[in-house]
Amino acid sequence: MQEYLVFWQDEVRVEQHTRTAEGLWLLREVVGLEQTLQLVSLHSPLALRDAYAKVEL
Repeated sequence: MQEYLVFWQDEVRVEQHTRTAEGLWLLREVVGLEQTLQLVSLHSPLALRDAYAKVEL
């Protein structure tokens, strides 16, 4: 596993955990509908607005 995401269900907040070449885990926290995170393992962006589109907060 190279990357995993943790989504909050009660607010727009995502933790992105990415493994480095040395085997360490880096944490990046992204907050807010206007934010986009880069999915390292898929080489693709993910807009939080899209990820939370059907979530009632």
